[in-house]
Amino acid sequence: MLGLGQSLSTSSLSESQETFSYSKSTIESSDGWSAFGIEGSHTILYDQTAPDSSTGWLKLTFDQSQTNFWALNNTSIMNSSPKGTVVGATATISHDVYLDNAARWGDNSESDDDVISWGTLFGNAVGRTNVAAASAVTVTETITAATSSNTIQFRNGVSGNTNDLPLAGASLYIKNVSVQVTYP
Repeated sequence: MLGLGQSLSTSSLSESQETFSYSKSTIESSDGWSAFGIEGSHTILYDQTAPDSSTGWLKLTFDQSQTNFWALNNTSIMNSSPKGTVVGATATISHDVYLDNAARWGDNSESDDDVISWGTLFGNAVGRTNVAAASAVTVTETITAATSSNTIQFRNGVSGNTNDLPLAGASLYIKNVSVQVTYP
């Protein structure tokens, strides 16, 4: 039976339209996600339940407070495209993110607004958005590749913004990753 305990994943390339499409609702260990630039140790768990009781999330937990940029990193998505990433390709990348416990993101002072600077990287170009902590948010960025790097990242602390980095014990959740690429 389709879907019982399994996550649906699709990937395709249409030569006539010069597009590539990838979609994955539940992230699994075999999907190629890894941590990049994280200080201390971290834990990545799969098919987890978020605090809002929704299921199927990748969960990343930090054991110490972060002081610099860090990211969730993936090269396998674009490596699965026959064309990979080329300069000038445009990607629309979306994902759901849940930053658990606003008190564990940023300095939690009175001036801390609990809005976190979040980035999506494709072809070494970054789209940026602000994400509120303590709720599930869908982030969608349209980015034009500046290089042929096949790396996709979901990142925090971009542009030297270190005010809203995770503190020790912070967790985040990611699921519903979609990548739609149009080639020049």
